[in-house]
Amino acid sequence: MEHAIPDGDILIHAGDFTSCGSRDQVIHFNRFLGTLNHPYKVVIAGNHDISFDLESYDSLWSHFTRIREDPEDTRKQLTNCIYLEDEEITLRGFRIYGSPWSPVFCDWAFMKPRGQPIQEIWNKIPDGIDILVTHSPPLGHGDLAISKLRAGCLNLLHTIQSRVKPRYHIFGHIHEGYGITTDGITTFVNASSVTVQYKPSHPPIVFDLPNKESLDQS
Repeated sequence: MEHAIPDGDILIHAGDFTSCGSRDQVIHFNRFLGTLNHPYKVVIAGNHDISFDLESYDSLWSHFTRIREDPEDTRKQLTNCIYLEDEEITLRGFRIYGSPWSPVFCDWAFMKPRGQPIQEIWNKIPDGIDILVTHSPPLGHGDLAISKLRAGCLNLLHTIQSRVKPRYHIFGHIHEGYGITTDGITTFVNASSVTVQYKPSHPPIVFDLPNKESLDQS
């Protein structure tokens, strides 16, 4: 990366930590995580991380490599973080939920058709989440592609604005959508580290929240 990763309490990565989910790439990423000093590192997968999509791996791997690897073994190489896949964890008093899914786009991992199939994924997000981490952006926030079309998920936007209402929503997927927006309730962060040309030139995005554990104890 062109930019150093600043220290912090929690590092969040919103997926696509590999180009095609190979074991060697996961090991390389895991070693990189091990060099960082953050007490907590939260990671989800993205559409490029095909070895983490156990249901679809057998239909995907031959598109990207000549050799089939063991996806379960590959997943086991990611040890220097908290990996979330449609699940929640509470850190420093903040509830964090992570999901790797995106609406269908070509033939990649963790994809569901728009409408009811993807809505069933978003229905799993609990109420009261403080920080939502998905790979997909919602419609209208950090989702404007180079084609000038918005690639975000309308179902995800409705789920966020009508029910979940997190303080922060962190995502990636649309590299050219890097940056921060808000609807007045949720701050939306497209944290893509690479450009549309896959050049890692976007700096990490840092935000501060009050220590919720201290507030709860006072």
